[in-house]
Amino acid sequence: RPKEKEKSKTTEMNKIKKTKEKNNKERIEKLELQIDLSEKTKDYNIGTSLRNYIDPRIFKAWTEDVGAEWEKLYTSALQKKFLWVKNENVSWKDLKEN
Repeated sequence: RPKEKEKSKTTEMNKIKKTKEKNNKERIEKLELQIDLSEKTKDYNIGTSLRNYIDPRIFKAWTEDVGAEWEKLYTSALQKKFLWVKNENVSWKDLKEN
């Protein structure tokens, strides 16, 4: 019986080890993707683009068309700045035709 207990402990420890290895591999892959994204977009400042170059009415119309919430893509400061956009009724379809 002591050998059986030892075997089950070894099996259990191997399962735990495999689970930890799997979790670590997933974390490494996620971090590698974040690093890759960071390096590819380091020349872009999305906040500047949203604040200075993209008309918030166009952005709101597009997010409504794709089913996203425009507020979630703007920082709280930009939401306050562009609060007036909530009252705008511009459709993405109309914008695409122009």
